[in-house]
Amino acid sequence: MTLEVSTLIKNHPGLLTKTSLWNACAVVDQLRLLPEEIREALPVAHHRLLLSVRDQDAKVDLARKAVEENLSKRVFEDEVRKAKRNEAGAVRLGRPPLPEFAKGITQLKTAVKRATSEDVSPEAFTVYSVTKTRALIEELEEQIDALQGLKAQIEQAMGDWEQREAGDEASEVD
Repeated sequence: MTLEVSTLIKNHPGLLTKTSLWNACAVVDQLRLLPEEIREALPVAHHRLLLSVRDQDAKVDLARKAVEENLSKRVFEDEVRKAKRNEAGAVRLGRPPLPEFAKGITQLKTAVKRATSEDVSPEAFTVYSVTKTRALIEELEEQIDALQGLKAQIEQAMGDWEQREAGDEASEVD
């Protein structure tokens, strides 16, 4: 039994959205630009991932690599992401990336919450030796020193930023 396309679309309105139609048209346009041997060998999922690459030469190189190395969708997705980062004049959409110190502090918050989630009792030393615990305490002291240094750097940078902003506002008033 053969279902007609119009019947499928009528019975499943979510099947053909504006986005899916746009993607299909964009993939067709892209197919015309790729060499035939690559175009035929590349899965549709890979073609969709290539849509975000603007540089035509990079697009062909990525497609060729995917075919030659038989890259999975996930691996190819990583390759496309790397290529987009390296594109000249690449503009990142969405929110700006967080600075590494902010990511680290967020992770630290989770780690501290976990480490302090239960009281330390003498019974803990039946599983974890006193010697290992002393080593952990030394490591903790080193980490605390590093965090105090980071805090000082952040405070200095914030102070510099606030002075710069205040200077910019003062020059706008003039």
